[in-house]
Amino acid sequence: MDYQSLKIREEIKSKADIVALIGKYVELKKVGVNYVGLCPFHSETSPSFTVSPSKQIFHCFGCKKGGDIFRFWMEYHKVSFSQAIRDLAEEFNVDIKGTSFSDNWDLFEELIKINEMAYNYYRDILIHGSEGRSAREYLKKRGLSLDDMNRFGLGYSLDRWSGLVEFLKKKNMDLSKVHQAGLIIEGKERGYYDRFRGRIIFPIQNPRGAVLGFGARVLDESHPKYLNTPESPLFKKGEALYGLNLAYDTIAKKERALVVEGYMDVISLHRYGFRYAVGTLGTSLTRNHLRRLRGIAKEVILLFDSDIAGKKASIRSLPLFINEAMEGRVAELPEGEDPDTFINNEGPDALRNLLEDSTPIWDYYIKNRYRDSELNLRDEIERMEELFSIISEVENEIIRSQYIKKICNGLGIEEKDFKIEYGRWLRKKAWKQRGSDEDALDIRLSDDYYIMDISIHYPRTVERLKKMDAMELVTDPALKTILKGLWNGIEGGRDPANMVEDIPDERWRNRFREILIHGSIIESEELDQAINDFEKKVLKIKFLRSLEDAKKRGNIELIDRLLKTSQFSH
Repeated sequence: MDYQSLKIREEIKSKADIVALIGKYVELKKVGVNYVGLCPFHSETSPSFTVSPSKQIFHCFGCKKGGDIFRFWMEYHKVSFSQAIRDLAEEFNVDIKGTSFSDNWDLFEELIKINEMAYNYYRDILIHGSEGRSAREYLKKRGLSLDDMNRFGLGYSLDRWSGLVEFLKKKNMDLSKVHQAGLIIEGKERGYYDRFRGRIIFPIQNPRGAVLGFGARVLDESHPKYLNTPESPLFKKGEALYGLNLAYDTIAKKERALVVEGYMDVISLHRYGFRYAVGTLGTSLTRNHLRRLRGIAKEVILLFDSDIAGKKASIRSLPLFINEAMEGRVAELPEGEDPDTFINNEGPDALRNLLEDSTPIWDYYIKNRYRDSELNLRDEIERMEELFSIISEVENEIIRSQYIKKICNGLGIEEKDFKIEYGRWLRKKAWKQRGSDEDALDIRLSDDYYIMDISIHYPRTVERLKKMDAMELVTDPALKTILKGLWNGIEGGRDPANMVEDIPDERWRNRFREILIHGSIIESEELDQAINDFEKKVLKIKFLRSLEDAKKRGNIELIDRLLKTSQFSH
């Protein structure tokens, strides 16, 4: 970095307050001389994200991400260092004209530039073009004014094969980069052609207004009704929230976000004053969506369509809220309604009442899945396995135990019985996963897997495993070497989680990570029984080996003694 660039960087840092800047995106609380909060880059329930005002740095003790304001900006907004400099220079009124930062475009920035040009092209057709009249009329029939169309930056794509292609050609844009942005498709014979044709265009923007991608809707009811920009270096569907650029300040002020599914849902809600609404682009809610909201909202209300898919999407989001330590609620629409139709038909007061009556997401799950007590055995089993699936996705063991207690108390189930059945379900699931995985270990390696699982999650058992010669049960030579290193490390005070990269065998390194991530398949209440089972297996192996050896040597006396004294002779 040259002297001028260093000077710019230092000037920005001298004007910036890292606590104030990060505090716009992460809720921070003062603890001693530092500030702490929940990390926006990984899932956690206890704050490990620390900001030091004296050192002007941040560090997460969980995921290990850290650095200065530039690194935070890059990680949070998914931009390059050059773009971070430009953004923060604008934020803190630092002049960068004539420096390398003013014209040094990388891939992200080039894709954003392409998207901005496409955004203006689509928008101009809708607002001013004669060929956009049908789209304008369609939107007006749905209640949108020209101001609404402008506020959301809506556009229209011509019903032609190469409208955007020809426009960008005239602008001397590299069509291979336009293709990388997902705006055009490469044909086998005709070259490039437009991805979106004859559709309303919805720009998807980050909180600062940069266009990351687009959604597109037909004017009739033909299919596919909606299309989105495909995944690209810039656009990740599972991370983007439609309308967040317009809703951000209101969400931060209310500390509440209203999450819906579709583009028109968001627009209609904003039109009626619910300006804290954002959309999931028609996909299911993801952990990355919640992480985007976690820094500015304490509560998230789900307002999904009233159909079966919408209800299932609400239920599937339960473990996401648990893992992200966020308060989630569900507002239920009448049958056959979506947020757009409901607010247009019933008005904003009806929606406010609906939101006031929203249900905590856990209560919503229980109410919807357990209101019918007259179920047959098959339905009961399916319902219980669904509960097991939800609980298995909760990563924090303490929180998982709390929810198990809540389930048992709410449903009148003995906690001991629930845990036994849950353990059986986990083992059954593990067998199925290993059977379907292309790289799965052979089924005969079950003891290998369980011994590694116990060693990782219950390191206090290592002394007992060694004493009983549990290595006798291990059939994979690579795992024997790995377990020796793991056991030695545990006895030396090392955390198993810090030893994963020490494993040279990729197959077992991947298994190690899976075991760490998914938690033990053996509940603590079952641990002693599992160890006892291992001990019996080891004794049986030693008995059979001694018996075989005695037979080979023709030692009749030893054979007779072994058969009389061993528990395995019958």
